[in-house]
Amino acid sequence: MAEIVEEGKKIAVKYAVMLVLLLVAMTGAMDTIMREYFADSYSSGFVAIPVYFLIIGALVLALVSNSIDDAKKYTRMYLLTRTIKILSFIVFCVVCGLVISGSVKAFIVTSMIFAVVYMVFETIVLFKFNKEVHEIQQNNQK
Repeated sequence: MAEIVEEGKKIAVKYAVMLVLLLVAMTGAMDTIMREYFADSYSSGFVAIPVYFLIIGALVLALVSNSIDDAKKYTRMYLLTRTIKILSFIVFCVVCGLVISGSVKAFIVTSMIFAVVYMVFETIVLFKFNKEVHEIQQNNQK
């Protein structure tokens, strides 16, 4: 079991690097688009969006990678992290909408676009993560 958890943590690090690269690319694209087309709505507070997703992504990978040795625990942890993410995203949007100067509508729309792209990426990553861990478990049982 300890081997599986260690291998899972190595895989989680690989996907954490992919997460950071995705967030850097999305942040660059968001910054360019906002400055070019929505300069009147742009605020430096928009940087909080990728920072939020980086923190949440790291939390999800840490929690999920620590629960890979038990399928039921993994499923519960996955559902728990999804619930926490949705609720914290709502709180994040409300708080930042109140604090950030500029267009609240632009901030919420940008946050929603980030959320959709990130959740698609995260779903793909977690499926691949689960598949790799399952293969490790199968190899260890042989």
